[in-house]
Amino acid sequence: MKPNFALNLSHDGIVLLHRASSGWHHMGEVALDAPDMAGELADLRALATSVSSAGLASKLVIPNSQILYRTLPDPGPDARDAAIRAELDGATP
Repeated sequence: MKPNFALNLSHDGIVLLHRASSGWHHMGEVALDAPDMAGELADLRALATSVSSAGLASKLVIPNSQILYRTLPDPGPDARDAAIRAELDGATP
């Protein structure tokens, strides 16, 4: 299933996009420092529900700079979980 919406996250805000035949259509945006962020997000949700009765399945677009990439040796199935947890411990705020 292809979602009809996407939430594009950036360091500045959250953009709501709607899939159209010509590509993604920009529907609205909420700044991360918006005084009433919850209210503005509710407005975006209301806008999305007004154009689609098929639900709000959405893609989430995360900036590449916010994804942690790590490579580590595979210690095998018995130790894999512990090795992953140890590698990530302290790696993110």
